[in-house]
Amino acid sequence: ANGTHPGRVAAQFPGAGATGESIVRLVVGGPEPGTVLPDVLGESRSRAEYWLNTLGVAVEIVEAWDPDAVSDDGRPRAVWGQLPAPGAPITDVVTLWVNP
Repeated sequence: ANGTHPGRVAAQFPGAGATGESIVRLVVGGPEPGTVLPDVLGESRSRAEYWLNTLGVAVEIVEAWDPDAVSDDGRPRAVWGQLPAPGAPITDVVTLWVNP
């Protein structure tokens, strides 16, 4: 639902305390239609997880060293791999490869 944080219940029908219904509908917040995955390559692990979690995406972390994963200024990159790739449609889970 618009204006609701991803994964949070925005509305419930019937409302709390109602009786006699066998079906309850929940409206849960999610990303806006057409939202794509951001590019978190080069970000710290915590920052990448934060941005993806705010979109309602679960993050799977694979810790693996990549000596070639350095930024333009020579610092080691925390996140050096992302699947699905940046710009892909939002999915439930994103896998990130990070230097330990």
